[in-house]
Amino acid sequence: MSKKVIIFGSTGTVGRKAVEAAHACGFEIIAITGHKNHTELIRQIQKYRPRYACCSDPESYEKVKSQIDCGLLLKPSESGLLLGDTERRSGVYKGVHEHSSTGSTQEETDYGGFRCDTELLHETDIDTLAKLDADCCVMAISGAASLAPTFACLGHSRRIALASKEAILLGGRLLMDMAKSCGTEIIPLDSEHNAIFQCIQDESCESIAELILTASGGAFVNYTEEELRNVELSDALKHPNWTMGPKVTIESATLMNKATEIIEASVLFDFPVDQISYIIHPESIIHSMVRFNDNSYKALLSSPDMILPIMFSLNRPLRQLHGVPPLDLVNLGKLTFRAPQEWQRRNIDLAYKVVRDGMVIAFTIANEIAVSKFMMGEIKFCEIYDTVMRMLDKCDRETVNALSDITELVDTYMSKLTR
Repeated sequence: MSKKVIIFGSTGTVGRKAVEAAHACGFEIIAITGHKNHTELIRQIQKYRPRYACCSDPESYEKVKSQIDCGLLLKPSESGLLLGDTERRSGVYKGVHEHSSTGSTQEETDYGGFRCDTELLHETDIDTLAKLDADCCVMAISGAASLAPTFACLGHSRRIALASKEAILLGGRLLMDMAKSCGTEIIPLDSEHNAIFQCIQDESCESIAELILTASGGAFVNYTEEELRNVELSDALKHPNWTMGPKVTIESATLMNKATEIIEASVLFDFPVDQISYIIHPESIIHSMVRFNDNSYKALLSSPDMILPIMFSLNRPLRQLHGVPPLDLVNLGKLTFRAPQEWQRRNIDLAYKVVRDGMVIAFTIANEIAVSKFMMGEIKFCEIYDTVMRMLDKCDRETVNALSDITELVDTYMSKLTR
């Protein structure tokens, strides 16, 4: 019997890779969710035939619904319909890096539209999807919207492959403790945390001295603070190594993503935040390191491709072949490491401050708002840090004992900090 998988945020950068990977592994994709990218959601409904699809944007929902009501009358060339069993090759994954033109089915050849059996759901039904029994849920929804469905998955999915950093930052130890009590395994999809997860397997907590996160430095890794004054949105979106969504790419450029990753690592691995450090590593080959009490190290090396942590999280404890080639270490020649510049350190070190001050939720929302302001042209890139700090000055230490406490704080901050 094939594994049952739900992909939340299947139309985003990580979600698209996850849905292709799950299909290539022969898993049954029972549900997918999207937001505004109705074209991609329609394509996925056609290709993967999930039992359920949820569209959280009202306008996009109507567009998807109209296509389903008329039988999704698109040509195969427009929809990418049913690539067939050629993507499911005895353990070899070719869905992202290589496609076959063979293996057409009769349904493809004679296709003139088909009756869709997928049930389309509104945004209000997303928690219902989360409560379906599944072997794995991939949580790739961006922002605070990931919080409720992540909690709803607990106890219903045997594993959550968690890409949504806000779910970890907002949910904190409450999320991890509830997951443990419900018997749901959480595997982080972020490359740094996935690397740590792999490095500490079969190691005792007492033997771990330090977690070391690497940072590519993003689009402005070599920029001085003065040079940042004139950068544009288009510049910030040019990550040298990774292909990611716009919000995460900008956070990589500010290095705020490394601040959030330090907090996430503390939550995910129940590890003291002051024993988590970072280093600039422009090549993005070493994704994280663990130092042990005897001063030996473990590190995970791979090409910077999200398909690797996705495939690991879907298939653990097995490892499955895929389209990412092995590293050519001779061609790489060397790996470089360096300390961050002062402006980079200032941004990253916010992690230690907000944990110490008990304002992680406020920081998460403030950063999300500041990035949005920059993307809409309301502030300059160099003003993101000061904007976050001004918002944090309006907040107090947080007390969280239940999910309702978190949602109340999120609603309060969204109202207070956007005024």
